[in-house]
Amino acid sequence: MAVSVSTVHTNYEGARKVATVDITFDASYPTGGEALTPATLGFVTLTRVDIDPGDGYVFEYDYANEKVLAYWVDTSTDGAPLAQVGNTTDLSSGVARAAVTGT
Repeated sequence: MAVSVSTVHTNYEGARKVATVDITFDASYPTGGEALTPATLGFVTLTRVDIDPGDGYVFEYDYANEKVLAYWVDTSTDGAPLAQVGNTTDLSSGVARAAVTGT
């Protein structure tokens, strides 16, 4: 499966497009992230993607591979950095809001 995107608000600042979108994940997160292309977001190019944390997860956009990565706190080791969510993790219960800028 894949993520689904719902546009909340779109604004234009000159040639730059700025949108607020809600990203809904499916029930089986793949290792390496979920595909999220500029076209999926209604853009040609992306210059900035800021995804709010939610439901105990932190999200990061991988511009080179056009994917959104999900991380969680690894409590098995004190002081460990965030770890990528495991393969097939169900993230479908939450929605992540993102601010997206591009053209």
